[in-house]
Amino acid sequence: MNKSLNINLEEELGFGGLPLDQQKALTEKIGGILFKAVLARAIELLNTEEKEDLETILNSETSEADTLLNFLGAKVSNLDEIIQEEVAEFKKEGSEFLKALK
Repeated sequence: MNKSLNINLEEELGFGGLPLDQQKALTEKIGGILFKAVLARAIELLNTEEKEDLETILNSETSEADTLLNFLGAKVSNLDEIIQEEVAEFKKEGSEFLKALK
């Protein structure tokens, strides 16, 4: 997740006032949730061969988020749109949840 996205999440979900270590931990956790959501949607768009290639990447010892995103970006033409949709949905659900707590 890029820095501007982190700032938006911190502001919109209201955790910018937390200590920096807690902000970082929360941002990493949210990033992981978003990454899994994007990955799940993108996998649905891959053909059988591409899914096998992805499985090879996932099973490699050097598998990293950047490698996966580069692969998916090359195979899924609307990956950026999927990412934006998942971020927007997370922000919406997170804001609704926080409002319900108040």
